[in-house]
Amino acid sequence: MENVVDTVKSLERTKFFQWIENAGLADQLKTANYTVFTPSNEAIIDFEDETEDNEISAINPAKRLTDTASITKSHIVEGFENIDVLENEQLLKTLDDAAQIRINKYVPAHEKEILPQRKLTYSVPSIPLAAEFRLEDWRISGMIPDSFRDWSCV
Repeated sequence: MENVVDTVKSLERTKFFQWIENAGLADQLKTANYTVFTPSNEAIIDFEDETEDNEISAINPAKRLTDTASITKSHIVEGFENIDVLENEQLLKTLDDAAQIRINKYVPAHEKEILPQRKLTYSVPSIPLAAEFRLEDWRISGMIPDSFRDWSCV
């Protein structure tokens, strides 16, 4: 089994890998078991574009680095999490003590009759990044809902 860093690279999550390196987590993630809920490159680009639009990085670049490290940590859980045993509304403790990941399992209405599959989404409150997992094939894709930014309503 590959370590988390190699897995993130093999999934071509290059933007999130940059965040891992910038947060100083690469070595840590190579030496122990972690589960990473990684957003897609597109989700991170959208987030960075919004950040630039709001001039957060221009106001205080040092704060921006701290925020990126916190966001990265809030997508990482210690240990191995098996998707099949995660419960709906379950909260997972992340490396960022201020954030938890909330699990939501559902079958989208438009897929109920066509494909009887379950989806697993996760959310990190106040952070506009999420990923969607199809349990039947383990593919990962990133998403940012257009309708809201407050993950408490996911």
